[in-house]
Amino acid sequence: MANLGVKLAAVIVVVLIAAGGIYYVLGDAQEDNTKGDRIIMDVFGNEFAVPENVESVVAECGPALRYLSFMGEDVSKKVKATSSVAANAVLSGISYNYVYDLGNLKQLGEFTNSATMEKILDINPDLVIIGNQADTIKKEVADFKKIMNSAGIPVCIIKYVYNLDDPDFEKQVNLMGEIFHKSDRAKQLLDGIDEQMKTLDDLCSKINETSNVYIGGVLAYGNADLLRSITTGSSALAYLGTTVNNVAEDDGMGVPNGAQWIITKSEEALLSYDKNKGIDAIFVDLGGYKKVANESKWINELSAYPEHTYVSLPTVAFSTCYDNTLIDAYWTLYALYSEKYPEVFKDIDMKDISTNIWSLFLDCSQEEANGIYKGIAQTYGMNELFVQYEKAIA
Repeated sequence: MANLGVKLAAVIVVVLIAAGGIYYVLGDAQEDNTKGDRIIMDVFGNEFAVPENVESVVAECGPALRYLSFMGEDVSKKVKATSSVAANAVLSGISYNYVYDLGNLKQLGEFTNSATMEKILDINPDLVIIGNQADTIKKEVADFKKIMNSAGIPVCIIKYVYNLDDPDFEKQVNLMGEIFHKSDRAKQLLDGIDEQMKTLDDLCSKINETSNVYIGGVLAYGNADLLRSITTGSSALAYLGTTVNNVAEDDGMGVPNGAQWIITKSEEALLSYDKNKGIDAIFVDLGGYKKVANESKWINELSAYPEHTYVSLPTVAFSTCYDNTLIDAYWTLYALYSEKYPEVFKDIDMKDISTNIWSLFLDCSQEEANGIYKGIAQTYGMNELFVQYEKAIA
């Protein structure tokens, strides 16, 4: 790795005072000074050189931290800082906030901001991991990579992947295994996910009906209300086959053009759908359940309220929460069908399901997974998770 002096010399910072503000402009960086023992390629075909043992990482919040947390404690402890939108434990239900101190990382700011890039250079990490919300590398990410490379810092680019069935999810888990010599751990996680998916498929195969399900109150970028819903591909509904129908997408228009996770509905559309086709169950995202209670009084007009209205884990927070979506898939089936199919669900305990899945995804102990359960419940002012909505707001 180039020393810090070389790195700082590679970045030209020009301070411009204009319109009452200060703007930082980083000069063009052309030369790639990264040095490493291994050449690795991410899913975008971007090659980067890393030392045999990567000991320090700066990771953008979102998919970067999520994939690193999959590799367990020793890899997670290598993360020195993250971006300014790191999900603090008091703000979200992201599981990794409650283990390995990932909720207490130093926050640097938006990675493509010049002031933040200076902070990354000061840290002098062995690797930077940044997320990219596109199928091709966005210009700002490409520019960030050039600047980091010119200063001797390799950059791995992680693709935002919306569900576990996407082949790039498996590729990126294996990518983390390759970078950190954790291929066995990557295989353990992927095999465990396969087992969970088979269990869900088996449960679904025993249910010969379809329920119209609406997920509302979704927490995205700090906002939440009942009219903010979620695409099937980024939610628990992605894993439930024909047992559920996503009301948010079943309006003849499909997913809004350019949507990633969130679908915005209207009060009129939901009431009309309920009148004509019926909404069998409503799941209110834990991240927004209190706001819904305070600001969406018209929820009383929906036929599924209150008897068939439930609180679910947040599945969207700085990219898809893969473990939470898998847990919510079980919870959705259980809430919808456990009374009608008691034999099918007799061995399902939602607390056990959730802690087992968190333990699988984070390679943590059962005790630590129980801490995640308690931590999320405490964060949102609940005694228990996986309850009816009225019980949650009581």
